[in-house]
Amino acid sequence: MTDQASIDDALVSSDDRYLTVVARLSPVERSALAGKSQSSAVTTLRDHAAQSQQSLKQVAGRLDGASVLNSLWIANAVALELDTDRAALDDITGVSGVERLHANFELRAHADGDGDGRGRNSGRR
Repeated sequence: MTDQASIDDALVSSDDRYLTVVARLSPVERSALAGKSQSSAVTTLRDHAAQSQQSLKQVAGRLDGASVLNSLWIANAVALELDTDRAALDDITGVSGVERLHANFELRAHADGDGDGRGRNSGRR
C-alpha cells in the first residue's frame, strides 16, 4: 500500500477551482552526491528526477483535470495545474514517490547576490 503524501493547509482550505500545485517527490540521497564533480552531481539529480517523476507525469496525463506545468530537477518537484471540478488533490497524493503537495510560490534572486536585498545601487559607499 502506498503512503499518502501530506497536503499543505493552504491547498485544502482553498475555494479556487484552479490550483497550481507543487508535488514534492523523494530527494536524491546525499550520499549519492558525495565526492562527485559538479557535472556528475547534476547528472545524478536530473536522472533521479526523471525516474522518480515518471509515475506522477503518467497519472497527471490520464487525469482529465490535471496538466503538468513544469518539472523541477533540483528540487525534484512537479508543478501541476488542477481543475478541482475534475481532479482532486487526493488523485496526486497516492502516487508513488510523492511526499507532499504545496501551493506554488515565487522565488527571486537578490539584485547583488550578497543577501542584503539592497542591490548594487543602494547608496552604500
